[in-house]
Amino acid sequence: MFLGRKKVSLDQYLIPALYSVFGLGKSRINNILCKLGGVRKTKLVDIHPNKRKGLSKKLLKKYSTETELHKPIRKILRNHYIHGSYKGIRFSQGLPANGQRTHTNRSTASRLRRVTWLSTKTP
Repeated sequence: MFLGRKKVSLDQYLIPALYSVFGLGKSRINNILCKLGGVRKTKLVDIHPNKRKGLSKKLLKKYSTETELHKPIRKILRNHYIHGSYKGIRFSQGLPANGQRTHTNRSTASRLRRVTWLSTKTP
């Protein structure tokens, strides 16, 4: 099942499924739950299919999520890389770019910042 453009499992509870969608925070999720009415601690499988489809359509229509929010970030990172700035080089190597230490946290930073922005085509 999809919530917006994010694929989620039907076995998940509603609130963690909504939190997994990039761009939905606490206030937006509370707003959505108020409109759904009393389905806070239910699994997605227990919600009526028409209500689930309606929720997904409302997410796509009302909120910018996932891809729409990732595009400007990717564009900024690509510009750093193209201009050959220090920050762009650090991003391409998967290392911290904002002055963090690398003596003890290099592997963590590399793992957290796996970005596929170089492989995408320029718009």
